[in-house]
Amino acid sequence: MLDRRQIKQKARRRVKGRCLRTYLTVFPLFLVTTLPFLLCTVAIWVPALRDLRGIFARTPQLLILRDVSQRALLHSAIVTSIWLGLGGPITLSLRAYFLMLRRHRNRAGIYDALVCFSSYARYFRTNAWLSLWTALHFAPCAFFFFAYVLLHSPSFAHPPATAASFAALALAIVGLFWGVWRVARYAMTPYLLHDLPSASGRELLRASKALMRARRLSYLAFQLSFTPLRLLSFTTLGLANVYILPYRMTASAVYYGAARRGALQTAEEREPLPHYAYAPGPNRIAPNQPQS
Repeated sequence: MLDRRQIKQKARRRVKGRCLRTYLTVFPLFLVTTLPFLLCTVAIWVPALRDLRGIFARTPQLLILRDVSQRALLHSAIVTSIWLGLGGPITLSLRAYFLMLRRHRNRAGIYDALVCFSSYARYFRTNAWLSLWTALHFAPCAFFFFAYVLLHSPSFAHPPATAASFAALALAIVGLFWGVWRVARYAMTPYLLHDLPSASGRELLRASKALMRARRLSYLAFQLSFTPLRLLSFTTLGLANVYILPYRMTASAVYYGAARRGALQTAEEREPLPHYAYAPGPNRIAPNQPQS
C-alpha cells in the first residue's frame, strides 16, 4: 500500500513557494470549464423555479412535468456538448501541468496546462471514452434516484408510495457507491494520456484499470483524506484554494507516480501491464528511472 504521508510531504515540497503562481495559472482554466455550465444552468432553470415548486403540489401537474422534462433534456444536451468539446479536454490537460510540476518543478508552465489544444483530437476522444464509461457506471444511481423522486412526489402517487420510494432511495445510494468504486479504476487515465502518447483512448482506460488493480481502496482513502481541506475551502468561500488546489492536485500527480513505479517494478511478478504502459512520454523522465 502506498504511503499517504510520504506522498503528501513530497507534494508540499513541490508547491512550496509556488502556490500563488500555480493557482493563477490554473484558476482561469477552471473558470473557463465551469462558467459555461453555471450560465447554462441559470438560463434554463431560474425561469422554471416556480414550476419546479409545483411538482410537489397536491394535484397532478402534467404540464409542469412536460416543461421540466424539456428543460432537463435541453440542459443535458448543452452541458454534455460543452463538456465533450471544451471542459473535459481542458480538465485532462490540467493534469499534465501538475504532472510536470511534480517532475520538473521549475519548468511547469501554461503550455503544459493547454497541451490539449496541441493534440485536441486525441484529448477529445479520450475524454469521450472516459465520460461514456463514467456515465454508464452512474446510470443505475440516476435511474433509482429519479424513481425515488417520482414515487415520493404526491403529484404522481396518491398517497405517495413511501416504502417503494425509500427502497428506490436505498438502491440509488448503493448505485452511487458502486459507481464511485467502478469509476476509480479510471482515475489514472489523465496522467497516462500525457505519458503514453501512442495509446488510444480505450488503451488508456485499460492501462488505468491495470494500474489501479488492488489500489482502488488506497486511492479512495487518499482522496477522502483531503475532506478537511475541502471543508476549509468551503468555509473560506474558496480563498483557501490558493494553497489547497495546487497542493491537492500535485498530491494526486505524486500518487500516480508512486503507483506507476510500483506497478512497473512488480509487473513481471504479479501485475502484468499492457505493452504500451512501459513507454515513457516524449521529453519526460522514464517511469523506471529515479525522479527528483
